[in-house]
Amino acid sequence: MKPLLFSIICLFGVLLSAQDSLELAPVTVTAPAWVAPGAARPATTLPHQVLSALYYGQEPALLLERQPSVTAFTDAGSAFGYAYFRLRGIDQTRLNFTLDGVPLNEPEDQGFYFNNYPDLLSSLRAVQVQRGVNVGVNGTAAYAGSVQLLTPALHGEPFTELAAGYGSYGSYRASVATRQPLGPAGDWQVYARASHLGSAGFKEHSDHTGTSAFLQVGQTGREHLLKITAFGGRQQNQLAWLGVADSLLQLNARTNGNSEPERDNFTTTLAKIQYTWLPSSGAQWSTSLYHGFQRGNYDFDLNNFLGEDLGEGLYNYAFRYHNLGALTNVVYERNAWTLRGGGHGQAYVRRHLGSQEGAGELYVNYGRKREASGFLSLARSTPSLHLRAAAQLRHVNFRYEGGVPLPPQRNTFLNYEFSVAHPLDQGKVYYRFGSTSREPTRNDIFGGNDDLLPNDQGAGLTFVTTPETVFDHELGLQGKSKLLTYQVNAYYLRFNNEIVLSGAFGPNGLPLRSSVARSFRTGLEWQLQYRPDEHWEVYQTGALAENKIQQDGTAFSPVLSPSLLLNQGIIRHAGPWSFGVDVRVQGSSYLDFANENKLPAFSTFDARISWARARWKITAFAFNLTDATYASHGQLDLYGRPTFHRRAGINGWLALTYTW
Repeated sequence: MKPLLFSIICLFGVLLSAQDSLELAPVTVTAPAWVAPGAARPATTLPHQVLSALYYGQEPALLLERQPSVTAFTDAGSAFGYAYFRLRGIDQTRLNFTLDGVPLNEPEDQGFYFNNYPDLLSSLRAVQVQRGVNVGVNGTAAYAGSVQLLTPALHGEPFTELAAGYGSYGSYRASVATRQPLGPAGDWQVYARASHLGSAGFKEHSDHTGTSAFLQVGQTGREHLLKITAFGGRQQNQLAWLGVADSLLQLNARTNGNSEPERDNFTTTLAKIQYTWLPSSGAQWSTSLYHGFQRGNYDFDLNNFLGEDLGEGLYNYAFRYHNLGALTNVVYERNAWTLRGGGHGQAYVRRHLGSQEGAGELYVNYGRKREASGFLSLARSTPSLHLRAAAQLRHVNFRYEGGVPLPPQRNTFLNYEFSVAHPLDQGKVYYRFGSTSREPTRNDIFGGNDDLLPNDQGAGLTFVTTPETVFDHELGLQGKSKLLTYQVNAYYLRFNNEIVLSGAFGPNGLPLRSSVARSFRTGLEWQLQYRPDEHWEVYQTGALAENKIQQDGTAFSPVLSPSLLLNQGIIRHAGPWSFGVDVRVQGSSYLDFANENKLPAFSTFDARISWARARWKITAFAFNLTDATYASHGQLDLYGRPTFHRRAGINGWLALTYTW
């Protein structure tokens, strides 16, 4: 801890000494691992213009499902509350999330939930989804890919914006945002936003309420950038994570598998300070300090979970964590060479408190995790060839403090990448190979329990302690002509000891996983965008996949991994008007290891229309216009029976924005 405190003191000394030399100029800095247009990596970037057209306050997972190899689902069946997505059939705990390079994943269980930061996307400059191994990110391993978020730039026209929206199931959103210059020279700038949103939910008793704030203050100059960012949110949900048997859904499509009293209440914040120095046109040094905090709890109805009345009172799981970290990155470019390096350190502690209605406190335990990593990459670009090699050394140490002793879980990983690209007339062809390893989550180690049992150090639990490793091959072709932009990517992922979903959920509400010796995922992904003129735009994203687990002499498909995904859209611009239609097709997938229960294939049809003139913008969205009956997620219940999460039928949203 002392070295970290020393680093903080030194950094603030540097910041204070640098203030006199700052000059007004538009310095723009992106995240360390941000993929530039045309880079040899399968990635999709959603700039602010796209976000402002498609985002109305919904859970971001439902926005990202338009991208190749992405599937999404929502607990409440509508646009608000807990929602999740999977990339190439792989869940969010194996994806890396960063904000300006600062890790967002919760270190113990390695997940990240946008629901904890309501309306965060409305304050972002861009979102980028990278598919495949990435060793240049900080925090949780980018095992299946990474999602990188960029905060607003520190230069731009001042504005103030009021936004409001209302939709089906009593859903609503209201926000106010502003960006203004500060100081006599105007070299300081502030951006601030406050939002409140909520919904009754498609499912019965699945309401959601969220409040959030975002504040950024910074100064930009010719050689320096200082950015201070703080944001957070409070969200409350009636829980809906349990699926429902099809027989019950036939009687009432809005049936909620959870009981009405089950609720949660979480407050989550993140604060960071970033200082960037550009000593020359070919060099950049950036350092950030950050602190994350969360406090909250959720209920669990054991009687409802078991399907019988045992007379048990409502259980409650309460958490509080602090997460402190620092990272630094250096870039040096000279002639045809680019050298990048960086380091990251993190110290995290979370308290777990379990209690029961009528019985009081049952247990208290702590999870402590420390992480240190460093990476180095070297690239050389010529008119005919681009070569890049990168390596990361990452060490993690997880310690458990509770009623049962558990040896520290220590892992050190050497992760690496290599890529080669050859330019074409209007594009490039590339090949990438990378490998990364990842430690099990706390939930994997504890077999779905929040507290280790005193009998034989938790006998009966499914301990998963062996790290998993992926070997990632990517072969792609991408380019851009006057009318067409395209990216086609073939991938082959081979795993050792892959930690995969079993299809069941544990008593703490988190999905259960098992370790399998051998498995692979392979497929073809594509993105096409055709613009014949300034008025029309046609796009398509899709994926074909083959996924197999090989174990005990048999081969079977992993759960929730469809072999077909297709998104087709058409947009028409006419003066102040814009019209768009979207069709999504998702193939069937399995809910269990035995491949006996399926999540059926489905297709949806959505439309939107917007009008913008002067300071006003009005947008209307209509979803599932064919009123299709479908479920986008499912699982096995405690007794191995299939259950499903039904999505809403025809529903809509109306958004209004006024900017000055």
